[in-house]
Order: sequence, then structure tokens, then C-alpha cells
Amino acid sequence: MPYQTVMFRGGLRGAVPLALVLGLPQDFEHRVLLLDLTMGVVLLSLLIQGTTINRLLSVYNLGKGS
Repeated sequence: MPYQTVMFRGGLRGAVPLALVLGLPQDFEHRVLLLDLTMGVVLLSLLIQGTTINRLLSVYNLGKGS
């Protein structure tokens, strides 16, 4: 279970939403707003998840030497 938690936490969640937003037609009414919001959420999740993954590894004792 600890390995599953770490894999879930470190997953790539930004690829699918970005691909969906970039796939919208150019003349879509709020395309730029959706693109900005999606990029913000992806960046925020990368920063939060990326900076806390070491702490999660130490909680489950899955770091180096395990």
C-alpha cells in the first residue's frame, strides 16, 4: 500500500487536462481562460506534489537503502 500511495501522489495529472484544453478549437469562446486556469492548476499541483514527495517517502520509510 505505501508504494501505491507514493505512485498516486507522484503521478502525471497535468498531461490529460492540458491535452484536452489544447484540443479545443481556436474560436472557442473562453479557450484562453481555460488554458490559463489549467496551466495554473497543473503548475500548482506540480509544485505542491513535487516538494512534498520526499516527506511522503520518509513517512513510509521508502527512501534510500530500503
